[in-house]
Amino acid sequence: MPDATKTKFSTSIIAITGLITAIGSVITILYNVGIIGNKDSAKNEKKEEPKKEVKVDKTKIPKDLKTKEVKVITNIKPETLKKVVKKYNLTGKWIDINNPNGRYQINHEASGTISFTEYSLVYGEWITTASGSGKITQSSISIPYTTYVGTNGKFTGKITSNGEKIEGKIKDFNAGITAELNLQKQ
Repeated sequence: MPDATKTKFSTSIIAITGLITAIGSVITILYNVGIIGNKDSAKNEKKEEPKKEVKVDKTKIPKDLKTKEVKVITNIKPETLKKVVKKYNLTGKWIDINNPNGRYQINHEASGTISFTEYSLVYGEWITTASGSGKITQSSISIPYTTYVGTNGKFTGKITSNGEKIEGKIKDFNAGITAELNLQKQ
């Protein structure tokens, strides 16, 4: 018959190890969704006033509109946009090269719409931790997202020339945290 003291000790060690793993997973998720992290950088950022929007024909942009007070929106024909947008096929599985516990499924439509689902490793299981959809303009991506805990943010990034990497930043609006997110296609 096994020694009861040794069995209790072994059970306690296993329980403590499991608890440490669980705490580490929760901290990873909170960091990934932007609830914890470097909050000081967000305090130093200046909030910009929204620019006034003016729609003009791309070929006739007046020189005086190219100031900081006006956001110029050009009228681009949809045919031209589709050619530029579908330069890359981003649909597939992606990993965060800075965080091996971050996985992403990206769906890229021919119209330029892009959506993603973020998965994080928690207690040995991959769970959905965020999702969003946005757009691609040339090689730039802009995707507003919502996390599973209800916080909102935005991912902005640049696609590399071969479409195999996306380098950018996420900004959690609720926590005011900005973090790098560098994705690589699997």
